[in-house]
Amino acid sequence: MEIGNVNGEFGGMQAAPQSGKKKIILVIAVLVGGLLVGTLCGYFAGVNAKINAQLLAERQAQDEQINTKKEELSNLENEIKDKSGVISAAKEYETNKATLDEKIAEKTSTVENLDSQISAKQSELDILTGNVVKAKSEPKVLPAGEYTVGVDIPAGRYSVSGSRNFFAWDKSGSLKVNTILGNSSIGVGDYVCSLGDGYRIECAAKTTFTPIQ
Repeated sequence: MEIGNVNGEFGGMQAAPQSGKKKIILVIAVLVGGLLVGTLCGYFAGVNAKINAQLLAERQAQDEQINTKKEELSNLENEIKDKSGVISAAKEYETNKATLDEKIAEKTSTVENLDSQISAKQSELDILTGNVVKAKSEPKVLPAGEYTVGVDIPAGRYSVSGSRNFFAWDKSGSLKVNTILGNSSIGVGDYVCSLGDGYRIECAAKTTFTPIQ
């Protein structure tokens, strides 16, 4: 009995060191595992931070590009507005110009008609008051057609007689005479006018040009 007790005590003494070793190994394993986990967490945290920084930089670059495009679009819109204003003003100018041209043409036609009427009335007045004095030159008779003063007939002042339309344009092409000769219901009788060199005249029928002073 005593010998068994002694062996039992020695057996308990041997079991204690083995249990301590296991605890030490376990502690070391825990520490290594902790360090490993910490290292991995730090590594992944660094990688994650690097990725986040890269994504942030890309996002900022994209934002800058978007802002640049927005600014370019705004500038284009402003330029389009400016061009639209210019185009609108140009169209308005063209419209006003066309209207003014029409009015000028109407006024010019009216003035020419008035000049023709004044010349006709002056011719009648000269004949009635005896102010028309025949020159020494013989009358010039031209058949229906177009002629040039200074080539087909001398320049000068004439009493023009006939039975049809008579026209005269100056060198610039402005209509100076537009009348109907003769004593018909629409005729004005003889017509007194001055024809300068280079004038173009048109006779609708045989017309007589009597030089006067």
